[in-house]
Amino acid sequence: MNPVEQIALAKYVADKGTREKVSPGRYKGHLHVDTEYDIRVGEDYDQQIVGKVPWMKIAAVLLSKVNDATIESVLREVLAGDIDDAEIKAQAEAAMAELCETTEKTCKGKVTGATIVTNIRSSGGLV
Repeated sequence: MNPVEQIALAKYVADKGTREKVSPGRYKGHLHVDTEYDIRVGEDYDQQIVGKVPWMKIAAVLLSKVNDATIESVLREVLAGDIDDAEIKAQAEAAMAELCETTEKTCKGKVTGATIVTNIRSSGGLV
């Protein structure tokens, strides 16, 4: 199987979400699969990566600066879900971008398209 065929088959399997349908155990068998595929592989691209915001550490530092009543009040507000945190997250991410160096990472192009299984011959099962 060549690399393009491997990508096509992996895409087919990844798109099916089949793990939830299989019980734990050991399986052995033989599988013959005929497929047709039409996939496109995108160009590699560079992406700027900023340090990830360490939310748990930020929460720990902030909570260490306040009294028990304030901690309880903050936790109630979080559990109630009454806060729109998009602006706060954006501010924290902007601060991280200023404080941390940005690194550039080359990412592989996205695989799009479809793989269709046209015939399956199988023997095997749970051992």
